[in-house]
Amino acid sequence: MNTTPDNYHAALEATLEQDTNAGYPRWVKQARSEALQKFLDEGFPNVKLENWRYTNLAPMAERIGAAVGKPVRSAEPLLPATDADGITLVFVNGLFSPKRSTRKPLPAGVMIGNLASQLENETNNNLLSVMPNNSSLAQLNSAMVSDGAVLRVPDNT
Repeated sequence: MNTTPDNYHAALEATLEQDTNAGYPRWVKQARSEALQKFLDEGFPNVKLENWRYTNLAPMAERIGAAVGKPVRSAEPLLPATDADGITLVFVNGLFSPKRSTRKPLPAGVMIGNLASQLENETNNNLLSVMPNNSSLAQLNSAMVSDGAVLRVPDNT
């Protein structure tokens, strides 16, 4: 499968440059670099692994161009109908759109937001960590992710 390390390292460097421009703390670089190395060590999951024996990712792996660029801005996204009492987080081309999202009052201690804004906080250094037994695809995602949803619910809430 096509997991050319140079391509992925170049993609990581582009991602790290974006992180630097965004002012993210140093731990983000370390977490991304470790995740990419774990992915490169393991490669794409293959049919020889029990959890992937019915899923052949070889065609996908061959087509992946590991180039990371800024997402293309698009027109208004199509939004599903939502419950008026609910919370809607809208992501356009992988980036959080606060003006298209809705937030309602939450129970005490509950926090909902987007990953990019949370990475700016030095104390959130576990947001990009991946458990060691997770798939190599989770490692690749941690290395290259630019935004996502974050939900924190305290115990007994």
